[in-house]
Amino acid sequence: MNYYLSKGPELVEYYRPGGKEIVEAYYQSDEVVGVRDSNCFHELILKYGAFHCGGNGGGGMDDY
Repeated sequence: MNYYLSKGPELVEYYRPGGKEIVEAYYQSDEVVGVRDSNCFHELILKYGAFHCGGNGGGGMDDY
């Protein structure tokens, strides 16, 4: 967990596609306890998009 918390900003930039901006970042962890052992899972979900504006002042975002 400490890895994702301390390296989060670095990972966001590392995986960022060219011309895209980060629009959402979600981190979660969970522990699965078994009879003989337990495992801890960590997940960092990153969502990138390209912002664009139309000629009429409207705009939007393409998600990737």
